[in-house]
Amino acid sequence: MTVDFYGNFILENIGIINKICRAYTDTEQDYEDYFQEVCVQLWRSHSFFEEKAAGFTGWLSTFA
Repeated sequence: MTVDFYGNFILENIGIINKICRAYTDTEQDYEDYFQEVCVQLWRSHSFFEEKAAGFTGWLSTFA
């Protein structure tokens, strides 16, 4: 994961990423695993992101 991607996408949207990950997990370990997996999947597909009305958070919700 590049520093630019982490700073520009992950850190700026950490609240929604946390909310999504917490909603789908019951334990702290599951949350940590899911959070990591979501971040990796976002990184892998960020080149497909197209800024539209919903922006990054709308695109992010497709990974949950």
